[in-house]
Amino acid sequence: MGTAQNNPNSYSFLSMDAQGGTAAGGNAYLLNYCLPTSLTVNADRSGLTSLSASLFAQNVAASTAVPAAGTVVPSSKFLSGRLWNVATGTALATGTFTSYNYALDFGLTLNTGIQRQAYLAGTTVFSTHAESAAFGGELTLTVQSNKAANDSWFTKLGQQQFVRLSWTDGTYSATIYTSIIVSDVQPISGNEDGLTTMAITGTLAYDAVSGKTIQVVIENSISALP
Repeated sequence: MGTAQNNPNSYSFLSMDAQGGTAAGGNAYLLNYCLPTSLTVNADRSGLTSLSASLFAQNVAASTAVPAAGTVVPSSKFLSGRLWNVATGTALATGTFTSYNYALDFGLTLNTGIQRQAYLAGTTVFSTHAESAAFGGELTLTVQSNKAANDSWFTKLGQQQFVRLSWTDGTYSATIYTSIIVSDVQPISGNEDGLTTMAITGTLAYDAVSGKTIQVVIENSISALP
């Protein structure tokens, strides 16, 4: 995503229903100028981290593009869910954080605020976009229901909390700092593997001290963003 106001980066995707595209007798479609309306990260103890996005495209058109035979899909790291750590802190990114070791899963959804803008302009494609929707999001956590959960979440209902979600395999790392208002807590929400669970929902909230709502830090081997 771009950092300038109302000037996000767009992406185009080539979708094919057969390897080799039209040269292999399949169909190919070009999705032009895609922009995201939401981004979601999910992780739990038993699987891999998932990243998904909801996007809209300026238009979708049939394409005769044929990928080069030597094109190799670049290798990517898979993020084990169990390598994530949840911590609560005293300030966004710069504060002192204490690891909270009873989390079972989390889900983070970010609403970008970007909306599709279309007018009666003599064309079937959309004309432009606008940052006209609310920027925000939600963090959900499932944790073991115990004294630590009571002290960290139940007693903080309605209050601001700083939460750090961090992942590392010793070489690469991903850290997400969030400022939330603890908006809902279900003290006895269910059970997993014999553990009584607590469900927490936090609404992303602007932090006046840091001037941020969320901060993401990624350490990888990519020299420049695509």
